Amino acid sequence: MKTTTLFCAIALVALIGCAESWQSKAQRDADLAYGGAQARAESELNARQKAREAYAQAHPEYRDTILNHQIAIGMPEEGVIGSGGKASHVNTTVTA
Repeated sequence: MKTTTLFCAIALVALIGCAESWQSKAQRDADLAYGGAQARAESELNARQKAREAYAQAHPEYRDTILNHQIAIGMPEEGVIGSGGKASHVNTTVTA
């Protein structure tokens, strides 16, 4: 009986050790994936900021508005996109 209990205790310790190393690997993989996604998001944000600054430089009349992420009446479509990005959804109404 003591041998069986000792064997079960050793097996349990071994299983816990394996589970911890597996979880650690899974956690490392998740951390790497999150880090990669975060780096891509930062890169995309930098690219949009550079595009915004380039458009603002080309159109000095809207410079402050664009750099403050605002829009103005009479601003061309490119200026609106440069200021706030491309719309993910546009509301439309169809009347007959």
